Amino acid sequence: MAVLSNTMMQGTAAISEDTGYQISKSIRIDPGSNPRLKRTPSTDGNGRTFTFAAWVKKSKTCHEIFAAPGTGDAYFVIGFDTNDRMHIAVGNGTDTNVTNRVFRDPSAWFHVVVAVDTDQTVQSDKLKIYINGEKETSFNASPAFIANVKFGVSQSNVIHYIGGDVGNSDDHDGYLADVQLIDGLQLPAAAFGEFSKGVWNPKTFARPAPNTNKTWSNDVTTDTGSFRGGHPATVLFDGGTGTTCQSSSDSNGNWIKFTPTGGIPFSSIEVKQNGSTQVEYVVTLNDNTEYSERHASNGWHTVAAGISGTLKSLQVIMRGAAEYSETSAIKIDSTQII
Repeated sequence: MAVLSNTMMQGTAAISEDTGYQISKSIRIDPGSNPRLKRTPSTDGNGRTFTFAAWVKKSKTCHEIFAAPGTGDAYFVIGFDTNDRMHIAVGNGTDTNVTNRVFRDPSAWFHVVVAVDTDQTVQSDKLKIYINGEKETSFNASPAFIANVKFGVSQSNVIHYIGGDVGNSDDHDGYLADVQLIDGLQLPAAAFGEFSKGVWNPKTFARPAPNTNKTWSNDVTTDTGSFRGGHPATVLFDGGTGTTCQSSSDSNGNWIKFTPTGGIPFSSIEVKQNGSTQVEYVVTLNDNTEYSERHASNGWHTVAAGISGTLKSLQVIMRGAAEYSETSAIKIDSTQII
């Protein structure tokens, strides 16, 4: 039974169907006793791409459930405003994404997923909010995120708060359960729960395919057999797009090649290029069919559009000039592989 077993959780949607996963405990946040939890990460994480998820039960109108209040643009807080709407406050709290949906039932548990990737090109893709498994599409206010902004989330110089913020006035008043922060991935709600007979239930966390605990960097080669210093294969799969994987050669025609062991089934492939020099993408399927195309712009490129199958290899070749390659990430079926 997918049980949120604290007695205050009984009667909620989350306990109605059998998913084989139990949330055995919750935490009661009482703002009168300054109860918020806090932690400072020991090392820096991504900061640009991450996912926060939690089961929430609220009573107080205005409060925060998670905060990583970095300075200036790095400020990031999840909470509720005085009108019971969810807000994501960024940029020192001056910019806020606010839902039109309101949360006013003090007896109800609900599941929140906030998925961020500031490297995305489309503004609506930079922040995704899911409530009980459904993506929010109606917002009262949705300011644009600064491109590639790095928030205080998962940064070692920022205190992280669960159930509150820096000050005492906005502490959560209610319950929290199954709180999770995933660094380096912008995940859908399906990573944390699933529907059964129309009801959203918790489940054991699972990264979306093809991220199945493989070390993909072992499957990357170059034309020279080595990588440029500071630009190893591992950066292709670190969850970000800031650093590029490069061959040790900057001659025209240098290449990097990803040959995943066992292949990867796909219906779409995207590659992030950080430079504007022309590159050639060569996609090879398991049956050795090849598709080749060229691009010359900074951004995510969809390659072999309309093609599906099992990826045998993906090769990126510099064609426009004698320069180092500028490839920083790969997506399979809209999921960045790590």
